[in-house]
Amino acid sequence: MPHCPICLFTETPLSSSSCSLCDTPFDTPFEKPSDSPSISSVNSSILSRNSSSNSLTSLLDYLPPPPSTLTLGSTPISPYGIGTLPLSISYSSSGRPPRPSALQILQHAFKLNVGYIDTGDSYHPGDDPGYMESCLGEVRTEGVGQVIGTKGGMELVGSKSTDWRLRKFREGEVREFVEGSRRRLGVESLGVWSFHHCEGYGEEEFGRLVREAKECKEEGLVENIGLCNVRLDQLEFARSIVEIAAVQNQWNLWNREAEFEIDEEVGGKRKRKVGKRGVLRYCQENGIVFFPYGMFGGVKARYAEGRPGKVSVYDFKTVVNMAEEKGVSPHQLVMAYVRQKWNCVCLIVGCRKKERIDELVKIRDGLVLFTEGEMEVLDAI
Repeated sequence: MPHCPICLFTETPLSSSSCSLCDTPFDTPFEKPSDSPSISSVNSSILSRNSSSNSLTSLLDYLPPPPSTLTLGSTPISPYGIGTLPLSISYSSSGRPPRPSALQILQHAFKLNVGYIDTGDSYHPGDDPGYMESCLGEVRTEGVGQVIGTKGGMELVGSKSTDWRLRKFREGEVREFVEGSRRRLGVESLGVWSFHHCEGYGEEEFGRLVREAKECKEEGLVENIGLCNVRLDQLEFARSIVEIAAVQNQWNLWNREAEFEIDEEVGGKRKRKVGKRGVLRYCQENGIVFFPYGMFGGVKARYAEGRPGKVSVYDFKTVVNMAEEKGVSPHQLVMAYVRQKWNCVCLIVGCRKKERIDELVKIRDGLVLFTEGEMEVLDAI
């Protein structure tokens, strides 16, 4: 019988095109496991995982799960991916893993069919340009529904993830960066090539660069073009020149700028218009995949230890308590919440250990459901 990759339900007629339990269409790359559970065990698992012991919540009270696939350009992918920055630089006090360990972690991600692998040409330690792209080129496999995305236009001038600066492209240089990434990854065409930081460019210069990227796409060097750290007006402008398949901006529980339209700076501060159309909503309305970075705190959480202002998901008691009730970690709860809230989101979780990939895959292959009331509680954070 068809196997649903979201809820694992198998008691669906073979003639059906979608799951009888959660209505997920059968268009995903996942295969049926040899020990598929019965409907009774699925229901028990759902209720025990998503409800506290004294709750009377039934399965019908939960919101439908988000779609199990996203379309990146014309390619269907699983909306669960990893970020490779922690494998390439000293992302924390524990440092980066040695190359053999990094290769094993990347192989683990390919083996588990992680949908998207995010990297960049500046993801390298010291004087080893393109280090992570070369690592990925060494272990890359042709997984169904898997895409590797890379970026260009930033320089890492130190050994930490705070040591970035914009590296502006000279005229005609976009092609050189694309060619370098293709060579290191060992591919004919890059799945996604993105401008690493769009906010550092004026309109005329930005338009020239987007047109150069368009030429690369038209010649088959790039399958999809993406934009990182982009304002809404820049995104709309770029789309007037070429199709934009992906956006990568910061999003987390205490920095929701991506959800709101941002005014110009007033008195040195940027204001948000609550309820107005932001980059995230624009992506959802226009079929653009959104990759949120810094979901669990990013640089602010990692380097503020011992100083005022340090934040992480564990500082939100609502998240911690709800995660405990559902039998998942706070990180897993945030991942599931973002996917439920914004169906255009593909999660990219920075990993330095295999365990973080396993944590992501459990969310993909398992099921964390929310009631409307629970979503409202999390929205209010």
